[in-house]
Amino acid sequence: MAGEALVQTVLPRALGKWVKQQADEAGLSTAAWLRRLIMQAQSEVWVRAWSMHPGHRKANSSDWFASRSQSPPDILLERAAVHPDSTIEFRAFDAYARPGTPLVTEILDGAEGYAELRYNLNAGWLVLEGSTEPWTVVRKIADASAGGQVVLFVRTVKPSTTYYAYANAYSNPPLVGLATSDPPATGGVVFWQFETEEPDHQRRMQSLKVAPQFRLEDDRGQTIGTPRPATQFGLDEAVMEASALARVDQARVMRLVVGPNEAKVVLRSWPRTA
Repeated sequence: MAGEALVQTVLPRALGKWVKQQADEAGLSTAAWLRRLIMQAQSEVWVRAWSMHPGHRKANSSDWFASRSQSPPDILLERAAVHPDSTIEFRAFDAYARPGTPLVTEILDGAEGYAELRYNLNAGWLVLEGSTEPWTVVRKIADASAGGQVVLFVRTVKPSTTYYAYANAYSNPPLVGLATSDPPATGGVVFWQFETEEPDHQRRMQSLKVAPQFRLEDDRGQTIGTPRPATQFGLDEAVMEASALARVDQARVMRLVVGPNEAKVVLRSWPRTA
């Protein structure tokens, strides 16, 4: 049959008799008993794993695992290598299919029933059987030489910190920054927050590229001009544009805001008393 392989071997006579005896006691044919033995050996190599939704990151991973470990695993992993940076490389097997079925990218990315696993692998964590720590997928590839089998590179989750993105549009010059408290000790208005384990400040600042954009609006809430990224450059441009418009018409009411209308944050108003 497609997807199966024929395995043949020759055993010493005495061992062959013992195998037949074991198979007879189990009520199986010799071939079926050997197949079961091989599958059991393979299952001992696999690591059962459960995917954790990002919303559960605040949960104690050991408690979360205890509540999930009675359920079938979301994915089976076979250790392939341990890299110098402590990243572990696993080959993925489909926990929803016949035992031994590789999890391939085509199935993970498009098949019905895999959406939650796909999302959690991209944005959430993994909890591995026997581990008390959550793991994060740092890289995911498809092995073309193995039919597109998913290969995961994972490592334990480092402690993360909550950062508050803030803007001080009234300062001269305007300032965008990150703080670990709300309100920031340096002043300004918090408009976004996120968690990261990234130790480098400049890389943390790059996270602002995906934050809600800065935009100018009039007194009716209509957007003026083009929204700008929530970065230092974006704030500088927005303030310069609004200041230029205010010099032309000092009575013109404008606001610099960030976020959707139902939860927008006002960073500055023109005229100042508006």
